[in-house]
Amino acid sequence: MKTKAAIYLNGSYPPDHLYFYIRECKNLADNSFIIVTDGGLQFFINNNLSPDLILGDWDSTDIRLIKSFPKALTISMPGDGKALTDGEMALDWCMNNNITDIVIYGGIDTTFETDQLLGNIFMMFAYKNKFSSTRMRDYCQEIIPLENETFSSHGRPGEMLSVVPVSDEIKYEAKGLKYNPKGQTFKFGQTMPLRNELAASRFSVKVTGRAVLIRHFY
Repeated sequence: MKTKAAIYLNGSYPPDHLYFYIRECKNLADNSFIIVTDGGLQFFINNNLSPDLILGDWDSTDIRLIKSFPKALTISMPGDGKALTDGEMALDWCMNNNITDIVIYGGIDTTFETDQLLGNIFMMFAYKNKFSSTRMRDYCQEIIPLENETFSSHGRPGEMLSVVPVSDEIKYEAKGLKYNPKGQTFKFGQTMPLRNELAASRFSVKVTGRAVLIRHFY
């Protein structure tokens, strides 16, 4: 039984970077449930990809398109007066099917849908305690909700990393970064913790409080 899931939302898949989303989908297929919500289905059709689960209320795509994927599980949700978004419905399904690790695609779009971006970030916080790991990715960045925890990973020296407080205040310390705040306190709205830089290939960030960690790749 797979315990990981990749959720493809009805969001932004920039044409110049389709290779990234296609590659991610193919690489994750062996050990993750591939879930697509509603209008995100068009991305799969256009790029000859196959999801394991199709979920939505069909307000942004033609329900007849699901016939292109006879092997996929399909869950239809009522569109009128629904209490959850398609993304929330996908996370609920994961929560109820013993999924522990979540990665979300199509959720980052800063061109004109900043409301959706912020909504998706806070959606991850709302479901954070239901999963071991939750993050959102696109071709150049990764967004991870943190709450009283240490996050460790690897990257390339010179890559940018920001920690954005979303609780009244946070304490933040780091290893492997150019600047180590050494447990300094930052209040909500302060921008000082933004745009730190990886100084080593391995790094860790310890946050007391709630913060959004944003990694910029190159």
